[in-house]
Amino acid sequence: MSYQESKGITLLEMIIVCGVASVLLAITGIAWQKASANRHMDAVVAELEAGLALARQTAQNHNGAYITFVLPNGSSDGSWTLFPGSYDDSTKQNMTAQKSISRVLNVSFSPSTTNVIQFNSAGSIDQTISPLNSNGNCEIIISLGGDNRQTTLTIVGMTGAVVKNVTN
Repeated sequence: MSYQESKGITLLEMIIVCGVASVLLAITGIAWQKASANRHMDAVVAELEAGLALARQTAQNHNGAYITFVLPNGSSDGSWTLFPGSYDDSTKQNMTAQKSISRVLNVSFSPSTTNVIQFNSAGSIDQTISPLNSNGNCEIIISLGGDNRQTTLTIVGMTGAVVKNVTN
């Protein structure tokens, strides 16, 4: 009776191991890409949330403040910019803060005609400049393209408070 000693691995074993490793790497890559996009969206939402809080505080200290939005399109990033004072004032003050909004994010407003959010000296939304929706609020809806995840920042018209709602 003769026993053969193992001297390595066969080609078939190597192909099976490489196939399994490829499948695992593909699954991991897709999960990593989605998690990275979600983290990026969370960062943009957190910056916007902080910007709205800063605008409200600035409004109380400077007799008003407003945030203007340039929405992202397919070829370039968008941005939001915070200014102290009133949007209607002819003597515009220098911006206080500015942040970008990535073009991979879908941003919309309710009401849809909103592109300026003006806070008055009491810290609430100035309805003469910033329209409110039927609920008496202004909403900023942010989502990832092709994803069900959506974050809504609701600015309560009467108080100016910001309420965040995340749906998956």
